[in-house]
Amino acid sequence: MTAQIEDTVTYLGHEFALAGIERGDLFRPADYGINARGTGSACWRGSHCRYAVEGDALLLEELWVSLVLDDAVAAREGRGVPLAGRLPSYESLGPCKFHYERLAMPLDYTGGLLLGSGLMRFVYMGHQPAWQYQQVYELVFEGGRLIAADDRSGAMSVVRARLQQADGPPAADPSKDPISAWIERCFDRSYRR
Repeated sequence: MTAQIEDTVTYLGHEFALAGIERGDLFRPADYGINARGTGSACWRGSHCRYAVEGDALLLEELWVSLVLDDAVAAREGRGVPLAGRLPSYESLGPCKFHYERLAMPLDYTGGLLLGSGLMRFVYMGHQPAWQYQQVYELVFEGGRLIAADDRSGAMSVVRARLQQADGPPAADPSKDPISAWIERCFDRSYRR
């Protein structure tokens, strides 16, 4: 496996990696009739997104998706599944060949998000953990509306220092195979507030 293509969030005019999600998913293509399939080790979900916070609204701005064969043929013929009134375009580069853009689609998410920028050390498996970023914001949403925003960069530097003193990441769940537990942690973006 390899590092995953990160979802991004545009916030305060800057692009951040989506480094943590408190509850569930922000967007699942299957919920809209879009049948994504994993395409190699860099995109095991079969899709990645760019979100934005506009005013206090959380929006899906772009979606790149790899479609199952029948849906890919339909999309290339202009019969794809519309999203926010838009059809996907085909792109020959990257693992996700179909691109929905200029969506400005409001999302009804409730929970927290961790946004990171200034990656300090690249992890070659799964998602980059929030504590690996120099700048981290926590945004809290209620029904897709931003209700709180806090700079968590200082808290992440404390986590980094604690991990360096412990000489590595936190111990795995002792009831699981250590390698399986490590892989699971690498792909998990969840966090608790």
